[in-house]
Order: sequence, then structure tokens, then C-alpha cells
Amino acid sequence: MTTGEPLSPERVLVLAPRGRDAAVAVALLGEANLEAEACPDLPALLREVARGAGLAVLTEEVLRTADLRPLSAWLQRQPPWSDFPFLLLTERGGGLERNSELRRLQHVLGNVALLERPFHPSTLVSAATTALRGRRRQYEARARLDELHELATTLERRVAEEVAEKLAAEARVSQLQKMDALGQLTGGVVHDFNNLLQALAACLRLVDRKVKDPEIAPLLDAGRQAVDRGARLTQQLLGFARREALRPEPTDIRAQLLGMTELLVRALRADIELQVAIEPGLWPVKVDPTQFELAVLNLALNARDALPGGGQLTIAAQNAAAASGSPAGVDGDFVRLTVSDTGTGMPPAVLARVFEPFFTTKAAGKGSGLGLSQVHGFARQSGGVVEIESAPGRGTTVTLLLPRSAEVPAVETTVPPSAPDEAAGRRILMVEDDPLVAGIVGTALEEAGFVVQRAVNAEEALAALEREAPDLLFTDVVMPGMNGVELALEARRRHPELPVLLATGYSEDVAAVGGRFRVLAKPYQIEPLVEALLDGFRRSP
Repeated sequence: MTTGEPLSPERVLVLAPRGRDAAVAVALLGEANLEAEACPDLPALLREVARGAGLAVLTEEVLRTADLRPLSAWLQRQPPWSDFPFLLLTERGGGLERNSELRRLQHVLGNVALLERPFHPSTLVSAATTALRGRRRQYEARARLDELHELATTLERRVAEEVAEKLAAEARVSQLQKMDALGQLTGGVVHDFNNLLQALAACLRLVDRKVKDPEIAPLLDAGRQAVDRGARLTQQLLGFARREALRPEPTDIRAQLLGMTELLVRALRADIELQVAIEPGLWPVKVDPTQFELAVLNLALNARDALPGGGQLTIAAQNAAAASGSPAGVDGDFVRLTVSDTGTGMPPAVLARVFEPFFTTKAAGKGSGLGLSQVHGFARQSGGVVEIESAPGRGTTVTLLLPRSAEVPAVETTVPPSAPDEAAGRRILMVEDDPLVAGIVGTALEEAGFVVQRAVNAEEALAALEREAPDLLFTDVVMPGMNGVELALEARRRHPELPVLLATGYSEDVAAVGGRFRVLAKPYQIEPLVEALLDGFRRSP
């Protein structure tokens, strides 16, 4: 037998150096179809055991003078599943009760069976077969242990993966809860801030009408610009908080982009070249046109800041079909809007956080960190997605996928200017819980010729409606108790033909109106308010 051949784990090793004992034992075992092999000494036996064996047959006398320490050390190194068996051939009359040496050998060998000589051949075969059967069970136990170990490893890995997934999910939920709480806080702050802007805008308008001083005109203009900037900021905040009631409608992206080209040129610097590439036959999309323009403007301003030494800004729009399973995670027909610049680009650490609210790399006072948050909120609320690619020195490309609309954009019609006396005598029930806004706007409407009856909440308004129906109900949406939408519905139930105009700077409920009422966004200028009120009269039966 060569060392390269596989060895049977049930091989019987025989160590009986006196006379023909080894040869006889090997022959007897062979006749019983057991593989047996004789070893010349104890070191040879240990080498063969290490190569593979199931039983060692030893004679008592060979162990009396041998150094058993290597054998004992090998036995101590056995794996937990192994208990190697020995069959010890003893002299006649050498029982354990009278032979202390046998007790020592039994202690060293451990799993040992004694067979007193002389013995019948069948006794040797039976003892060897029994020992091999026990060894076979040890191998079976090892296989089971290996299976259990593999199962335990798999379970441990699965548990670790599930724990990691659970922790990640908990982290996402925690982040969503934080963002939701921040969104609720933001929405409340925006509501109050819009009321202040509304009061300020109305004050500026009244001052402009009453004070005809050329020196004050620039100050009034600066004040109106500040109000406009504040209004844009609140729109960004609401876009981030996803609490702005978007008013999506079929929109011609081509017309929107071409119509705001002049605004974009003014927003950029002279050293930035603007290119607009629009594919012919562009599909309509269903978005809020105002929020769309704000998103494009935010992207253009971000690109401007990324081009300190000048460069190129490209706005492109084309039809696109996203297949299911695409990297964007959407499918269907879309219009792809890309805004690309040749600016400084962003490193991966910054790129990973660009859509986070209030995150900015700009110096203090140079940016709110809400521009890209507004773009992200607008895209998601519109049923689309936004993606961004950037690298230092390679510029930035932001891609918006906006779902195609099956409806055709409405053709705008020009509303004829109102006659000076068209508002005269018209009775308006104005419901506004903010006394500052109610006082200033009410005064401005009275100066425009309307007769204004004021109510601070829905209960007062319903009582007034019970006494006498006005020509039009003009109500704020967000109020304590019954809100403006609920008030409008109740007013229409009582007076089905009553024109209604809603005003809001923040609301999650306007979407439920379903187009039944016109909604004016705060802060508004008095002229658009007057025109909206007159339009309500014109549309009433």
C-alpha cells in the first residue's frame, strides 16, 4: 500500500511482535473480510493510526516496556467526537483485579476491551467487529456534528443578516419619523410665516397707493422683492416637507422652459452660457407648473454657484420610456429633463447628502440648503424620480423623470381687465383667523370697492351665512376647529350657487378639494386677489 492511496477508516492495525501472533491475527481478521495490517512497533502503529484506522489490536507485553507518552498525547489530541478503540490481548489469569499494570494500561488507552489468550478465532473476530461498529458510529456522529455546525453557521449568518436588516429598517423608520416631525414643524412655521408675508405685502401695497413719494418708491420695491424672496423660501420649505398642496395639471414643458428662458438668463452671470435643447414632439406631463419652474430655477442657481469661473449650463428635454426594473425604479412613459453644468462637481461624500434638507456646502448666508430638497420633493410628489451624477472637475447632471400625461394642456385664455367699478358694492364674507392679515387685506379690499364682512373662524362665518348669504365666500384654509375646506363644503351645501375662493400658505387638505374651489396661494398681491374675486363673480350663475 502506497502513501498516496486512500486508507479505510475501518482498517485494523495489529501490534503483536512476538512470534507469529501478528500474522495469525491478520489472517483471522482477513478471513472475516476485515482489512488488517501488522505494525512492527508502537511508533509505526501511531503513524498508521494517524493515516486512518478504526481499531488497534495490541498485546499486553508490547506495552509494558514501551514509552506510552506519545500514544497518550495522541489520544489527548483526539477531537471531541473521537474515542479510538483498542483491543488488548492479555495473558491467562491476568484479570484487572490481580493485575495493576492492566489497570494502568486501561487508564492510558481509555476505550479498551480485554481479550484473554488463548481465545477462539471467532471471539477475536466478534470483538473486532463490535469495536469497529462503535467506531463507525463515531464517524456518523462526526458527520452529524459537521451538519449541525454548518447549520449553526448558516443560522448565525442568517440571524446576523436579519439583525442587520432590522437595525437598518429601524434606522430608516427613525429617520422617517424625524423627517416627518421636522416636516410638521416646518409646515406650521411656514403657515405663520406666510401670514406675516401676506400682511407685509398688503401693507406695502397700501403705502404705495397712499404715499406718492419718488424717494420712497425704491424702498417699497425692495420690500416687495423681499416678500417675493420669502415666498420662494416658503415654497422650498413646503416642497421639502411635502406638505404643499400641489396643483398638478397637464403642462407643456417646452412652453414652460421657453417662457422662463429670460428669467434664467437674468439669474445666471454673463460668463455662463445657457443652452436649451428641447426634442420636437415633447409629451405633456402632469405637474404643478409653478413648482416645476421653481425646480428648474433652483437647479440653475445651483449650477451658477458651481461655475465660479464661468462655463456652460445645458437644459435638455426629451421623451423617454423607462422599462420595469430600470435603475430609476420606475416604468412607463416619461419626459426626461436634464440640467447639466461644466462646473466644479462634487465628491462622493457630498453627493450622498445633496437631497438632505438644509445640507449645503456654501458659506453662511449664501444658501438655505433647500434647493435640491425642493427638487426631490417636487419629483416624488409628481410621481417621478430625480437622479444626480457628479464628480470633482467633471460637472454635475441632474435628471428628472416626469410621468407623461394622457391629457392635453389647456390653452390659456386672456381674462379681460376688470372695470374700475366692477367690485363696487360686491359683498364678501372674509374668514381669516390672523387679525393682522384680516385687518390689512380687508382694508385693501374695501379700498378696491368691495363690501367686506369679517369672521375669525368657521363658526362665525356659518352664523353670518345663516343670517344673509354674501356674494362670495373668501376663506383661509388652515384655521382652528373647522378648516376652510370644510367650511366651503358646508357653505355650498347651504348655498349651492355661492362662489368660493380659498387662500392658503400651507395645507395638506387642499388636494381633497378636487377642483371644486379655486385656491389662491399665500402670500398673494392684492391685484391678483381682486382679479380672482372678480373672476369668481363672473363664473357664478
